[in-house]
Amino acid sequence: MHLDKNYFNHLLKLYTALFAFGLLSLFFIDKGDIVLFINQYHSNFSDVFFKQITNLGNGIFLLLLLLLALLLKDRFSALVVVLASVIHGLAVLVLKRVLFESAPRPTAFFSNTSLLHFVDGVQVHASRSFPSGHTTTAFVIAFCLSLLFQKRLLTYAFLFVALLVAYSRMYLLQHFYIDILFGALVGSASVIISRLIAIQIFQKRYSKEHFSSS
Repeated sequence: MHLDKNYFNHLLKLYTALFAFGLLSLFFIDKGDIVLFINQYHSNFSDVFFKQITNLGNGIFLLLLLLLALLLKDRFSALVVVLASVIHGLAVLVLKRVLFESAPRPTAFFSNTSLLHFVDGVQVHASRSFPSGHTTTAFVIAFCLSLLFQKRLLTYAFLFVALLVAYSRMYLLQHFYIDILFGALVGSASVIISRLIAIQIFQKRYSKEHFSSS
């Protein structure tokens, strides 16, 4: 993961362009209208699909990602996954439960819930909307996998799946657009910070090993 700086720069450009577009679009997207627009175009297939795809934002997949890195004997990647898991978990915890605890979710935001389509079997929450934890986790996983495999086609595939998870959070009436956008930002930033920390740790370790062997 830490060897190809050119590929990391490619990822930075890709994600920077994505977030620049996302942040710019905030000026043109109404907080409630985009959720209503997405939610109204529902079908039985979409209900089942997004009900399942949203689970890819669960924390259990971070553990699977860590196991994958260990199986590939990539200790650097494993360290980045651990650090990113801790950093993004703490960030989401502080934002959700301290700074924006009272932020309403779509079901509490809309006065007329008869306009909304609810998916059977999905427990819809009312508060702690900002940011989207599922989206944050999905982007941590997508970014880490992209760095781990360093294949452009796979990178686009991982990013597409993360975007599907983000979209599902609005379709299922769990979050607003701003929630998923900043969730994606927090997730991606967590990996970038974790990679920088991991590089420092490995460089210090290498320096010590080199000094002791000389």
